[in-house]
Amino acid sequence: MKKLLLLAIGIFLNTSGYAYDFEKDGIYYNITSLQDLTVEVTSGDNNYEGDVTIPDKVVYSGRTFIVTRIGENAFLSSSITGIGIPLSVVTVGKYAFRNCKQLRNILIPSSITTFEPGAFGGCNNLNNVVIEDGESGLSMPYNEWQVMNMSYFSNCNIQTLYYGRNVSYSRYDYYDGLFWNQGNLKSVEIGPMVIRLEANLFRGCKGLEIIEIPSNVKIIGNSTFEDCSSLQDIIINEGLQEISSMAFKNCKSIEKISLPGSLTRINSEAFVGCTGITKVYSMVKEPFDIAESTFAGITYLNSTLYVPTGTKSLYQERTGWKDFISIVETDDFEEIPDIPEKPKCATPTISYENWNIKFECETEGAQIVSEVKPTDLKSSTDIEVGLTPTYVITAYAIAEGYHKSDVATATISWRYGRPVIIQGFSNVNLDETTSVCDVNNDGTVDVADIATIIDKMATSARLQNEMKE
Repeated sequence: MKKLLLLAIGIFLNTSGYAYDFEKDGIYYNITSLQDLTVEVTSGDNNYEGDVTIPDKVVYSGRTFIVTRIGENAFLSSSITGIGIPLSVVTVGKYAFRNCKQLRNILIPSSITTFEPGAFGGCNNLNNVVIEDGESGLSMPYNEWQVMNMSYFSNCNIQTLYYGRNVSYSRYDYYDGLFWNQGNLKSVEIGPMVIRLEANLFRGCKGLEIIEIPSNVKIIGNSTFEDCSSLQDIIINEGLQEISSMAFKNCKSIEKISLPGSLTRINSEAFVGCTGITKVYSMVKEPFDIAESTFAGITYLNSTLYVPTGTKSLYQERTGWKDFISIVETDDFEEIPDIPEKPKCATPTISYENWNIKFECETEGAQIVSEVKPTDLKSSTDIEVGLTPTYVITAYAIAEGYHKSDVATATISWRYGRPVIIQGFSNVNLDETTSVCDVNNDGTVDVADIATIIDKMATSARLQNEMKE
């Protein structure tokens, strides 16, 4: 009877309300460390909706807490249409955004180092994902629920992806793969900091037709593109060193493949099942052995292997390569398929008005990724430190069918609650608190204003000296 009573009390507590420590500006928080003054975003009494921007810091009971985590189930089944994640957040918890059916875009900032299972599962209108460039890898804990179709992005509708981080898994299972089975994924851009494409990363992405592997990628992992049945054109730039087992298995639409001279290893079954290949271009001048199962049997019979002039005999001596019936020497390699070059997104502009920074881009449908960082943070042993906060604002744009734009940069410095140095802005509309800085009344604060202020200060000092004399 006592056990039944305790169970009943537990059920009542779990269903009678949400567990959170405090609420501020419509966002609910749990304190994760009083010593470090950190909190996580959690669910609360009211359902989140619309565009939500998470702050990097929140003040409660006279203390300033740093927001370091989006907690488990925090936005589960909510009506959010957009989410802004600050650079203070390092972890996205399990099922944090699961079943957010109105969410269409997500930017995973460079600060996040752990991305837990099911975080965006069931977001069936999520079609644009940006994993921001970053030196720190993105760790994916083991997900015991992947076999039940509850993986990281299961049942999403991802169409465009910017992939800027190296991803690692706690263990390798058949179901690992961040974008596994994203059948509508058509546009993928790989960022300059990615060194390895992990196992099963794009496995089963049947809508993917074109992929470019930039020179910074050194390894394509096991089954990375397996069963990408619509993949026709693969652009592999010089720099790739290894193609792992089954990397392109069953990519039946590939007709030709160009292998760069930097390649040092191709593992078994890398191209097995690629029955449409008729041309293989290998720019490797010192060929290495490959498994006889590297290519489909029909490929050895029906396709031509093109090799650098003077190396045919070397290929004819190497296991795997010598199985090609037709080996032709050439100096005219078709390294890059005839694919229309993607234009670059227009560089965004940055403007300021009434305490707000605004970003705009001329490229239709572009998403702008921005960051605002203070530059005056410093450590000191001095007994007095002056505070002159200066902020650097950076922004770039991405869009489907375009390469990432150049980065726009602007700087703003504040003195006594007013911006006194503004550089890099396309337009500055000053409010009453800042008009004192616009000494020439042209609606902007620029170098001319600063020069005028300095000149007036110098003139005032000179007149005061003359009066003293």
